[in-house]
Amino acid sequence: MNITHINYVLEVHACGSINRAAKNLYTSQSNLSNAIKRLEMELGYKIFVRKNNGVSLTPEGEFFLESAIIIRDEANRIQNVPLLFKDHKNLSIVCNHSSLCMQSLIMFKKSNPDNSIQDFFKETSLITARKDIIEQRYRLAVCYCFSQRLAYHTEIALRYNLKMEVLYQNIPIMALMSKKNPLSKKAELTIDELSKQKLVCFEDFECDNWLRNLGILETNNVLYIFDRGGLAEAVRKDNYIALVMNDPLQTKEMEDCISLPITKTKASLDMFLLQPRNYILNNREKSFIKFIKSRLREVHQKE
Repeated sequence: MNITHINYVLEVHACGSINRAAKNLYTSQSNLSNAIKRLEMELGYKIFVRKNNGVSLTPEGEFFLESAIIIRDEANRIQNVPLLFKDHKNLSIVCNHSSLCMQSLIMFKKSNPDNSIQDFFKETSLITARKDIIEQRYRLAVCYCFSQRLAYHTEIALRYNLKMEVLYQNIPIMALMSKKNPLSKKAELTIDELSKQKLVCFEDFECDNWLRNLGILETNNVLYIFDRGGLAEAVRKDNYIALVMNDPLQTKEMEDCISLPITKTKASLDMFLLQPRNYILNNREKSFIKFIKSRLREVHQKE
């Protein structure tokens, strides 16, 4: 068994079909099928159940898949080790959805111009941002999580040999809505009021943590969105109420919307920085971290 076999299994599982996986892997169906069969003979158990409409995992295959994902990720990390020790001078940042992070980057670049440097910035989900750091696609991640889940994310960082630094804590969660929404005339909203509305929130966290951590236990009227643009469209065009991190910059950009505080909830968000533990920050990265810490204090201490 080698890493190629592991990648074969992962691709077949992702596609649910040996034929479709073979096309993605640029090999023939027979070659891929035979490779999987030889691997199963070597292991002494079946990984897949073959069906007329595709394949599914056996119980043994499910256990194999869990370990295979870890092995693939670790192999990718090993291959990318040299990237950590190049003489980087640029920013390489991934973050979960935040207008404040994007605006902070723009402000930083304006105050620290350097046409010889090409910075990289990606906005995605929390889980993907962490994965990008683990697999060393990006060097720094600016993330936020529920305050009550910070210990869990600290444990994950330790498990993957990541350095984690808390940037700011106890940021409120707000209800963002169109000014045309009748509830926009209120000074604040309760959890009971929200649970009766159409809600939209980012698909950032595992399962329904947004709702569960806020105390909204029973509602099926929820739309999970992967990007800020989609969330804004749902709020503006279809009268959804968005559950988001308090972000005055985002509210300012959306002049036709308003953010209201949510009462009777203890949920809040913490922002933190992730980086590979052995990575040495360059001067531009050090300056940006100092800058975004200052911006967080400036924005949230005004509230």
